[in-house]
Amino acid sequence: MTARDRPIVVARSTIEERLAAAESRLNPGRRRLIQATLENSEETYFLSSRALARRFKVDPATIVRTIQVLGYERYADFAADLREHFISHITPYRIMESTVREKGSVVDHVRHSIERDMANLNQLRSGLDPAREAVAHDQVGTCAELLYERVEALEIV
Repeated sequence: MTARDRPIVVARSTIEERLAAAESRLNPGRRRLIQATLENSEETYFLSSRALARRFKVDPATIVRTIQVLGYERYADFAADLREHFISHITPYRIMESTVREKGSVVDHVRHSIERDMANLNQLRSGLDPAREAVAHDQVGTCAELLYERVEALEIV
């Protein structure tokens, strides 16, 4: 099996792992609450426990009891993992969707993206020293050759 044939494995976030471990201890309502929180993490990762309760029309105590079933002692720990979940699930589509909401249209987003890319490339170019980059390239090539020779000598390949 080549690398191209292997399935892509997406690591689960800490909250997803905790949810899977606590699945049998969560009643259907609390399971739906956590799943909705995760599915809408772009709208929930910054909320306090009271605001999250208002968002899902539940009592704040329900939020606290639900995260305790997941193994969290404090809401702050849950909120930190929810932020991590949000960041790990950001997709280019969500970024474009958010930008379109802010900037008005897809054309504006594309134009802004190109301008940002050009600025980044100009900044990169201004900081490059071609002579230094050539030396680094040669050193990396030498290291790769040495590593290959050692691995081949060990008959690992």
